[in-house]
Amino acid sequence: MSGDRTATWDPDATLQPEGSAVPEVEAGLLAGRYEVGELLGRGGSGQVHLAHDALLDRSVAVKFVRAMSASDRTQLRRELTALRLLDLPGVVRLLDEGEDRGQPFLVMDVLSGGPISELAGPWERWAEAARTLTETLARVHHAGVVHRDLKPGNILLDDAGRPVITDFGLAQGRSVEASGGTHEGTPRYMPPEQWAGLPCDERSDLYALGAVLWELAVGDRFPPPGDERDRIRDADVPEPLRRMVARLVEADPALRPASAEEVLEALGGRDVVLGPLPPLPDPVPPALLAALVDEPATTFLHLAEDTADVLLSGTDGSPAAVRERLASWIRSGRCHWADGKLRIDRAALAVLRWEPEALALAALRDRADDEVADAVLRASDAAWDAGAPERALGMLEAVLPSLTDADAVRALRHRLADRALGLQDATALRRASWRAQRDGDEPLLALLTAARLCAEHQMRRAADLLRRATPLPDPLEAWRIGLLAQALRRLDPAAGAAHLAAHEAWCSTDPLWHARWLGCRGMARYGEGRYADALADHVSAADLLHDHPVERMASLNNGAATALETGEPSRAEALGTEASELGRRLRHAVTECGATNLVRSARYRAGTRDTPRPDLVDAAARVSRIHEAQHALTEAAVAWRANDPRASELALRSASAWARLGHVDGEALAMALAAASGADVDQEALVALVRRVTDPTLALQARALAGMPREGPEVWHLRDPDARADVLSLSECYSYGS
Repeated sequence: MSGDRTATWDPDATLQPEGSAVPEVEAGLLAGRYEVGELLGRGGSGQVHLAHDALLDRSVAVKFVRAMSASDRTQLRRELTALRLLDLPGVVRLLDEGEDRGQPFLVMDVLSGGPISELAGPWERWAEAARTLTETLARVHHAGVVHRDLKPGNILLDDAGRPVITDFGLAQGRSVEASGGTHEGTPRYMPPEQWAGLPCDERSDLYALGAVLWELAVGDRFPPPGDERDRIRDADVPEPLRRMVARLVEADPALRPASAEEVLEALGGRDVVLGPLPPLPDPVPPALLAALVDEPATTFLHLAEDTADVLLSGTDGSPAAVRERLASWIRSGRCHWADGKLRIDRAALAVLRWEPEALALAALRDRADDEVADAVLRASDAAWDAGAPERALGMLEAVLPSLTDADAVRALRHRLADRALGLQDATALRRASWRAQRDGDEPLLALLTAARLCAEHQMRRAADLLRRATPLPDPLEAWRIGLLAQALRRLDPAAGAAHLAAHEAWCSTDPLWHARWLGCRGMARYGEGRYADALADHVSAADLLHDHPVERMASLNNGAATALETGEPSRAEALGTEASELGRRLRHAVTECGATNLVRSARYRAGTRDTPRPDLVDAAARVSRIHEAQHALTEAAVAWRANDPRASELALRSASAWARLGHVDGEALAMALAAASGADVDQEALVALVRRVTDPTLALQARALAGMPREGPEVWHLRDPDARADVLSLSECYSYGS
């Protein structure tokens, strides 16, 4: 921080740049979604309020960021960059972020257990929390982030008493933009190098960790430099911990421990890197490694089998080679242990699988960055066109950190975003957003954030961002046009149709863009109930995408969903089966999961007798809540037809998932099916819920299943009255309602 420090400064308050002000919080619904409540606390970067998420009916914490000076914008960008990257246990989760009436805000989990300092006292009271905190700090450092403001007020306890690190506004490191030499931080917990405005590394965080542990052990505030710090010698804690705390708060960084893992050993914790790994036989069997991965038996993610495959590739099953490879993965921050299981996601696995090939291209240096970028782009594009999307994205991510030329970095960053948008995969979009945030690419970040908001049906916020997401190069502009059409279709169908018509000629200049445009028009026509026209658009798009298997998946999926509404279940099953097989081959969980449900639904509508599959519902829940809701409804209908007692439980699970999504129509149909299956349902509440249904076909089915009389004009889009819709046919609706 620039400016004078006087005798009146607060040693426990985060030093902040001059000219910053705590924001005034306006009344009303924030971003059309969050009901802001009581103030939870103030800090150097803003203030945090308790809020209610009206969309998902849950409590959240909303952080309002200070008035935006240039320094504040940098600080906000650093915090968002770190939180987008650090999807780790023990780090507060970023649930949403945006701007409302000029006020930037972040939405995070509520942490109601108070600061870690409340555990001060006997060693046994805080030992496990200290180990957990140190493990988390090790993971943060592995991911390339240095916190720089670690203190009790930024280490909060969750409902289970586990410490969670918050407030990454001062974060730096290889994965976060540096702020330059400043005196930012909290005086009581700042090491000398931070006071001097010198670069900070992991050992700077370890100094602050030592101060926190000192307070927990001694039961008092950590003092300024001096003899008083020797009080740790009299603390009733294990001798190795006393020695470790003394080392942690050494003025010279070279005298401190080299890593959080070294601290963890003194705390009696297990090895962060390979602690939970069991003894490995020679050769190592794939099943043993697959069993280490945090994934249930049935899943659409295929993490266990693929992680084992990558760990074993090129090792001949050698235990030493497998251990060394796994240790390097964990140290890189790509994966970590959680409750004794290895936690990894598809994006990280893609980088780990394809990093050697990508780095081999980058290592052909004596090349300039632009030559390396060209080589990687060609290899990545070839992988994408060959139907290997994870290879395409993994190579881009692996090489990006090694480039410094701005134009080369921009080219790879834009291609990474284009591919993530093509996959429509939440993890890939999050990683691309982190890259855009880190590099300060505001138009690209707006586009990627809008894609997430569209997936969450927050169309007004998405449309506002998409109107500002310029300038963008042509491939990304095609995505902006399509996403804006998707948002406008919900907000103002006439404006959405006009937007599509205005861009038809431009999109028709490229087959890929034209296919995306057809897909957008197909979705618009679906929303208008023009199912035959919509199906024609999706099939035409799939034909144009015959040599683009990644994007063809979505067109096939959309075609299958539309064929259900044209009353062609056999065609829906064929399209869904092809999409499911592509999703499995390309390891695209969203497509495989959605297509699997469409196939199950097509078979149900065709009258095929199947056995209910609750395991598919569990697997779908790992992909998204909406997939859980859809699968649970389909399997509940299958069970209900078979007089299977699991029908009511599945229907209630579907209703709960739809309710959390704020989807009244789905909730009402599922709850009515639960009642028809014998569940104990409050009839008065059910009637009130069913009366809120807006879709006429769903309303007829829900009323019939709930035993309610038919009301108003009856609309049914299937020509055959005996053809089943989601649960019932029109004929059955009449018989149930009579």
